[in-house]
Amino acid sequence: MCNKHLCNLLGFVVIYLMLAGLTGCPSPSTDTENLPAQGGSAGLAGSAGSSTGGNAGATANGGSGGADDAGLGGEAGSSGTGGSAGTSTGGSAGQAGSDAGDDASSDAENDVSSDGNPGIICPSCDELLTWDTTQFKHSSYGKISTSATWDDSYAWQMLNTCPGWSIVDGHEGGTGDTLEIGECGNGVVLRWAFDSFSSVQLSQGWTGKTDTNLAIGTSYQAFLQVYPDYTSNSMLLDASGYAMLTYANGMAIFKNSVLSELTVW
Repeated sequence: MCNKHLCNLLGFVVIYLMLAGLTGCPSPSTDTENLPAQGGSAGLAGSAGSSTGGNAGATANGGSGGADDAGLGGEAGSSGTGGSAGTSTGGSAGQAGSDAGDDASSDAENDVSSDGNPGIICPSCDELLTWDTTQFKHSSYGKISTSATWDDSYAWQMLNTCPGWSIVDGHEGGTGDTLEIGECGNGVVLRWAFDSFSSVQLSQGWTGKTDTNLAIGTSYQAFLQVYPDYTSNSMLLDASGYAMLTYANGMAIFKNSVLSELTVW
């Protein structure tokens, strides 16, 4: 038997403990899941780092370290790796600038006129002639190749662009006529036929040489030693010193036994 007041007190204690067990009131213990973690603040620093682009990744690593010490709070912080996005954005902008520069450079290197012709070439009087007499081989006078697919408009652009060039002997093209422009006292003549670039004619006034070191004034015998593969319809040297040697892609004319004119196509 107990004192009346003591029994009442014990009853209240029992009731309190029973209610505590039913309602799940928290016990005064440490709950790490409900405490703010230090790592969380480090993670927030990582998120702030996103505005600085390149340094954002390093700041976010601090958040990840916090996650190791304090669990979920640090983990949330480490997820704020906006810095990577900042770096990516900066990289994309840099690449865009690089691409724009490449496009501008490409446009400059491939400058063309409004009608599609390439940038105008103005050859000099002493250009090197590269001539391969083999059939179907192309020749070139400096940067001008006989394989160029230029129409008559290129010649007119040269006349407007290149000092000293002019129409040769009234050959302005059109039906039944060639278009011919010349320079160097007409020692260098470029010819168009049927609205297509066709040949280069060189004579006195051209001060250059062939890629085999021959030039206007070279003797007939010296020329034949270098280019012996003339065709059967050639006219060999006669008593007056005249000859016309034809090749698969050119023709050489001799007067007084020396080279006076060379045309290549």
